[in-house]
Amino acid sequence: MHWQVKGSRLVRSNNEYYLHVTFRRTVEEGDAEGVLGIDVNECGVDLVVVKPGKVRFIRIDISEAKYIRGRYLRKGRSIQGETSGETKAGLLSKYSGREERRVNDVLHRAAKIVTRIVAEENVKPVMEDLTHIRGDTVWWGDE
Repeated sequence: MHWQVKGSRLVRSNNEYYLHVTFRRTVEEGDAEGVLGIDVNECGVDLVVVKPGKVRFIRIDISEAKYIRGRYLRKGRSIQGETSGETKAGLLSKYSGREERRVNDVLHRAAKIVTRIVAEENVKPVMEDLTHIRGDTVWWGDE
């Protein structure tokens, strides 16, 4: 396999320096025995394993991420209305980071499950292209 450096970045954190290097490598795709259809929605990830002589449906619950987003949205609104100045900025920053880490954890756990299924079942994951489907019709929050 051939590795190629694609970029690098020098980062300073707490008077220490770190070099982040991004690599790319070409991987040969193996022969999959079937496909794994993936549909992601706000409360779950629906999977279907399709192989010759086998169809299996799997649902991964990620509704906790929606709950976390709603809870921190309400907390942020409360902070906006009840505090000001540096206190407000500090609290908003603190809770924003906490929300992001908790949601990322839920999504990372779901991704690990999908990865494990792909490896165990020897299937190729496929998703539909929804690039332009949203438009201006999505509402975020409790409304």
